[in-house]
Amino acid sequence: MEISDARKLKALEEENRKLKKLLAESMLDASTLKEMLGKTSDAQLAETYVAAPPQR
Repeated sequence: MEISDARKLKALEEENRKLKKLLAESMLDASTLKEMLGKTSDAQLAETYVAAPPQR
């Protein structure tokens, strides 16, 4: 392997590391948003049930 090939490989490995970090952060953000939306929906459902319980 020549020096230029080693430099290219190192640059590609660094870029790959950065992309993996960005992906992990995006996945964490998406997971957090889904969890927050779920809690919000649950809270709204509970408020609706307390305000007007289902009639039988």
